[in-house]
Amino acid sequence: MELIQSIKDIRSKQEQAPRRLYLLTYKKLYALALRYVLSDHLAKDVMQNAYIKIFKNLPSLDLSDEFSVWSWMKKICVNEALMLLRKNKSWSQRQISTTKELVTNNHQDHLLKDEIQKVLMTLPEKQRLVFSLFAIEGYSHKEIAVTMKISETNSRTIYGRTKKSLSNHPILKKIYETV
Repeated sequence: MELIQSIKDIRSKQEQAPRRLYLLTYKKLYALALRYVLSDHLAKDVMQNAYIKIFKNLPSLDLSDEFSVWSWMKKICVNEALMLLRKNKSWSQRQISTTKELVTNNHQDHLLKDEIQKVLMTLPEKQRLVFSLFAIEGYSHKEIAVTMKISETNSRTIYGRTKKSLSNHPILKKIYETV
């Protein structure tokens, strides 16, 4: 409800409302951007572009459901990350950079997310993007195909191969054993 209230406050021109929305959403959207672009600098670029679009489109946004609003914001962030990657023509595997830790309330969840993040960062970029979009963000293969400008079959193939290679990864095996 806090998300919707922040947007309503922005619409009613309350001075601190944009800052509250930003502070409320930044950490999660930043972690999402970082998962795609793997660089603090690029993730900040993604965030800047995403927030420009978010704030520009707030007046016409349907506020009936907080989940929908949050999904809309995440989709903008993911699309901005993908556009940046396309713009940089970097569909090939890039050098892996260090990332900031994801902030969570539960220490075990934090460790699990950190381990998974490390594993995902070792994947070639196209595999990481398809896997993240499908398995984590819930995009359909059709949506992934349109977003990444690949065929739906290619998306399914990449996801299947990535899933298979991840199932043999030592870190993930260790995580599965403890769950």
